[in-house]
Amino acid sequence: MRERVTIQSHTSARDASGQPVATWSDLMTEQPANKIDVRGGGTYRGTQLQETIDVVFEMRWRRGVLPDMRIVHDGQTYNITRVSNVENVRRYMTIFASAVIA
Repeated sequence: MRERVTIQSHTSARDASGQPVATWSDLMTEQPANKIDVRGGGTYRGTQLQETIDVVFEMRWRRGVLPDMRIVHDGQTYNITRVSNVENVRRYMTIFASAVIA
C-alpha cells in the first residue's frame, strides 16, 4: 500500500456562546492505503465551476470506519460515501469517497 491517509470522525463541540460547532478529529493517522481515481467531472453552480472527484481507497480492515467520516490524503479531504468489507473476511476494505473542489 503506497499512500498514507488519515481517517477523521465528526464531533460536536460548543463555542464560547454555547452554540454547537462541527469539528473533525483524527481517528486513525498514517494508515497505509491505495488510492484509485474513479471519476471526475465539473458542473456550474451559478457562475462558479464546481468539480467533483470520486475515488476508492483500499486498505486493511479497520473496525469503526463509517460513511459519516472522512479521509484526508495529500492535503485533500474526501467524504466517505460507502465502506465495503472485501469478501466478508475482515481482512481488507474498500472505501468509496468523493471530494468537491470549488
